[in-house]
Amino acid sequence: MYQSINTLLLDMIRFILVIVFFSFVSCNPKDDKKIINGKDVFTWDVQLAGYDYSKSDRKGEVNYSNFINEFDNFPWMEQIDKYQEIRSGCSPTMSVTDNLTGKNFWVSMAGDSEENIYLIGYIYLKDKTRNIRWLEIYLTEYITTVKHNFKLFFNRNFEELESSIRQLELYEQMESKDLAF
Repeated sequence: MYQSINTLLLDMIRFILVIVFFSFVSCNPKDDKKIINGKDVFTWDVQLAGYDYSKSDRKGEVNYSNFINEFDNFPWMEQIDKYQEIRSGCSPTMSVTDNLTGKNFWVSMAGDSEENIYLIGYIYLKDKTRNIRWLEIYLTEYITTVKHNFKLFFNRNFEELESSIRQLELYEQMESKDLAF
């Protein structure tokens, strides 16, 4: 897929730094997104290539159908090429938060318009007694895999979601720190 393993490794190292920071500043279940107007909702946000790690564009409430429409219309190739030019800030990322459970599911892209890969991130409460939020990152080349897993997330079929993503190649897992709160 990549012309060399070194290129892939360098891109992945840069990307993991972005993801680690992203996991630190986003998706705290205690924030103002917990319940909107007393409703059980999903909300989403976007980070464009080169954004400061702490910046995201909050988009508001979303359902699966609308999110997939936005996903399909997102300029992924343009954004990853832009990241390759500037090589600073974050890579393009779309994130959904389940405001009822505080779980977060996101997709990002690394590489360039010729050779690329999706990174799927899942943040959940791993240890309720110590309030440890956990981040797992998986790799896939397939857009159908990304969409299928988002459907499971929106359906709150977390057992099947976890089973599905854990069949993918694990890229990284770590504690997710919510530094913004």
